[in-house]
Order: sequence, then structure tokens, then C-alpha cells
Amino acid sequence: MKRLAKTGLLLLLALAIGVVILASRPAPSLLDGIIWQPTNDYPRPQGQWHLLGADSLLVQWSLNDNLAWLPSSQFAPQPRLPDWEALGREPWASRIILGLASRMHLDDARRHWQRLGQQGAMLVEDVAFPVAGWYAPIEFSPDWRDADAYRAYLDTLPRPRYVSSYGGYEMTPRGYASWVASWLPEDAILLYQDGVGVGRQTPAQARARADALAEVLGPSRLIMVMEAFQLRRDGHLGPASLSQLIDQLRSYRGLEVYAFSARHLRTHQVLALRLLAPWLF
Repeated sequence: MKRLAKTGLLLLLALAIGVVILASRPAPSLLDGIIWQPTNDYPRPQGQWHLLGADSLLVQWSLNDNLAWLPSSQFAPQPRLPDWEALGREPWASRIILGLASRMHLDDARRHWQRLGQQGAMLVEDVAFPVAGWYAPIEFSPDWRDADAYRAYLDTLPRPRYVSSYGGYEMTPRGYASWVASWLPEDAILLYQDGVGVGRQTPAQARARADALAEVLGPSRLIMVMEAFQLRRDGHLGPASLSQLIDQLRSYRGLEVYAFSARHLRTHQVLALRLLAPWLF
């Protein structure tokens, strides 16, 4: 065990030295952003994602189950609040896209979309740091058939608006893109979750859907969300393998890409990708 630990430390040291050697070169444009789900066991994202080009942080929610993740005059706080001023100084958080009110369970959030829309509008008044856009924490997918309710929920968000969708794997890429266009507001930017980490699609299949979405919506209205995790045997999510990340990043070249989520894309993986980028991408 000691020998394995020593080998791991030496490997990490070698990766770090390699990155230092490459640090004088511009960061490769592999990632544009990182997505963070604030939770009590992960109250602040920490990483080196800017080494892959990331400069945007999307915060999935700032109010969850009626407790605020930022100082608020209207809602009780979470047990531990992030240091938003320090976060804004991180190179991978030059732009912050802020999610508003949500619930931990998506089905619960969908049932209470009206209340969450009202809470989100109230929470905007408490935001005391620069925000580049606003994210709708309630995601849309074909299994939620009330598009009218979802559009009404989106109308409660300030602009610019960022909206996410997933699923519809039984549809053709073109059919999925047409379905998205049927409910997505014309001024909203879509985050499309690739389904690779949960094993529903390959990176190539996700890219085909992204290309169809870009054709229908316009490339400037599309962000590919790269699932930087994989399902473990126990049914929980763990970090993706390096080979999965490489396949995804290769497939998504030319797209705007955000990694989901901050807690899964580990520093040793970032260092490895940064070191290997000149030969792999």
C-alpha cells in the first residue's frame, strides 16, 4: 500500500511539473465553464479548471429548499455560505451565471414551479455581486409534458436567461432539436446535457444532437454540458475516467462546453488533460 501511495504521489508530482513547464503557453480551449451545485458538503468549488480554458462559473441554485446560499434579507441562510467575493476572483469564475430558487428533488421543484419562480424574483434583489446571466434551476425534459407551465416559469427569470434540457433519447437529433425550439424562448441560451456520464449516449451521439440543436437554434445559443462523472456499481456518481473525458472533449471540439460538475472534475484530471492537450486535441 505504501508503494502504491508513493507511486501515486510521484505521478501527481510529474503531472504538476509538466503543467508548470507548459504554463507559459496559452491555456487550451477545451472548457469554457464549470457548473457547481452548492451543497453543505461542498460549499465552495476549488480547482484549476482555468488551465483548460474555463472562465465561467454556473451556480446551479442560490436558494435550495427555502435556504439561501447568499446573504439575504428575505430567506434564512444555509449553514455555511460561500465567500462570493473570493469566488469572483478565481480565474475560472470571471463570469458568474447564477441559478435562482430550486428544490433538491427535481420532481418536487416541478410541482412547485410557481412558488420557485416567485422566490427567484425575490432573491434577485439580494444579489450583491456582478452576474453575467441567470440560470433556470428547473430543467426541462420530454417527460414533463406541460410546456405552457415551463414557459410561464421561464418568464419569471431576469435576462439573459440560461435554460437546460436533457433526455429525449428515443428522438432523432433533428426531432429533439425541433422539440426544444417549440418551447425555448428566442432570447434564451440552452445548456444541453450530454447523457454520457449516466450511460445514455456516447459522445458521438451527443455531438450529433448538439449539431442539430446548433442548426435549429444557432450556435451562439447552445452550450454543451459535459457530464464529468460516471455511474458507479453502487448506483452513485463518481468522477469520470480520463479516457471518458478525452472522448467527450474530442467529440465536442468547436462547441462551447461546460463541465458538470465542479466536484467531479478533479485537479489531477485537469493537470493530465492540460499536459496531454498538445498531442490529444
